[in-house]
Amino acid sequence: ITPSVVVEDQRFGKALAISDNGKVLAVGASATIGNPEDTAAYRFHFDGDQWQENFRLAAPVPGSVLYSSQFGSAIALSADGNKMLVGAFEEDLIIDGERVENAGAAYYIRFSNYQSGTVAATNKFTSIYAEVGSRFGKSLGMDDTGNKIVISAYLEDSNNNSSENICYDALNTPCDAMNFLHNSSAGSVYLYSMHNDAVETMTFLNASETKVFGYRVA
Repeated sequence: ITPSVVVEDQRFGKALAISDNGKVLAVGASATIGNPEDTAAYRFHFDGDQWQENFRLAAPVPGSVLYSSQFGSAIALSADGNKMLVGAFEEDLIIDGERVENAGAAYYIRFSNYQSGTVAATNKFTSIYAEVGSRFGKSLGMDDTGNKIVISAYLEDSNNNSSENICYDALNTPCDAMNFLHNSSAGSVYLYSMHNDAVETMTFLNASETKVFGYRVA
């Protein structure tokens, strides 16, 4: 199986998911350098004889020739293959007019049926506490229905709605090392319940006694 766009350092196959019936395959290609359009997510359908590519989505926020948004570095499918979730854990966000580097994002796509590449609905997920280096979308998953979704932000600071987490001296050193170590890069996990392709409820899990909580989720 090869993609319709083949380039150097494309990393096609960085992430993989397959439907329960074995007839739908999702593949991430999180290119690290070069043309930003090379970073993409693919969907293939097995027609009984061979695999046919029926969908390709280039990174919605592609990055640049110097760095990648890592779109396609994590990918998930519902059991029937009709719903796909794609992570872009180094995507920059624009919040209140400011660029937040490597905050990360994840993209939800629903197709009309498992054989078709026709998109019926989309949604985008970001962290409620997006900050520089959160890396939301590093790891993700969905249940068989595609209505329960889990996405991690493994370097997000814990309790980062508190100003006590941001404390540096004139040398840019944490002024309270213990507090900094306790909170910095602790990690967070987000659980979503979907209804009609929209978020119905969200649960936020936050770690304060560990590092990189959520590096892997399923």
